[in-house]
Amino acid sequence: MRMTRRPGCQGDESDHQWRRSETYWLLDRTIRVRSQSDPFSDALAVVLGHATPPHRAARAGDSYFICARDGTYTVCRERTRVVETDSMARAMELLLADMNRHILFSYRGFAAHAGVVRHPSGRTLIFPGTSGAGKSTLTAASVLSGFEYLSDEALCVPYGEVTALPYLKPINLSDWSRHHLDIDGEVVGEKPISPIALGDVHRTPATVTDIVHLHREEDLNLNALGSNRSVGTLIEMSFNHFRKPEQAFRTATRLAAGARSWKLSYDSAISAAHLLFERFSRPE
Repeated sequence: MRMTRRPGCQGDESDHQWRRSETYWLLDRTIRVRSQSDPFSDALAVVLGHATPPHRAARAGDSYFICARDGTYTVCRERTRVVETDSMARAMELLLADMNRHILFSYRGFAAHAGVVRHPSGRTLIFPGTSGAGKSTLTAASVLSGFEYLSDEALCVPYGEVTALPYLKPINLSDWSRHHLDIDGEVVGEKPISPIALGDVHRTPATVTDIVHLHREEDLNLNALGSNRSVGTLIEMSFNHFRKPEQAFRTATRLAAGARSWKLSYDSAISAAHLLFERFSRPE
């Protein structure tokens, strides 16, 4: 969606009376959301209330404004209008989508499409995959099975390191995924789900120990792979490697060298998550 600039879209205390002002922490950014609508703020807190800033007086790096007048919701990031709609659900959907795009575009380390979860034993698994590969469903199933959530969207690692930063965004699940996982299956279409509605979140950086390649097959298996398979996958799944290609390649190589690589064949995300939890409960 093309966003437009609209004078006065950014509210200030002289222009609008903001009923609510909430602050959230996603990846490495503090985000303030000012709203004229209590129902909108309440709905946002359901899916983002777990993402509290690490400091009480955290200064906002980005600000969103939700104007609610005559049944119309206008969502702006600073002075950029994101959407104007008469649907609160649609306004929420596009607010969260814009947050996700803006946060990931602004991140200055290595980033790749992947789910990220941490086992209570200390092992941190990543699931590289394109959109539609099933990583969000498997991530949600893993959290339901006892893993801690770091992200269903992106592996974010500072250049030269092997630690995944928590990106505690809501998990976007289709109605099929929610039905498969037996969670909140009433709404048709995609819906954001708070990770704490499924289990625990992990709030500090975690060292990547295992790279799990996803293959949809009827038989359920987890087989070891050579680490060389993972370097290419991480670069292929990266969406910002073009900014600093040499540093991106070095980081991907270091991640692959320091982690074990696996091929996970599965049909049911629930069965796969149980297999992973059991496998990584055992000492090496």
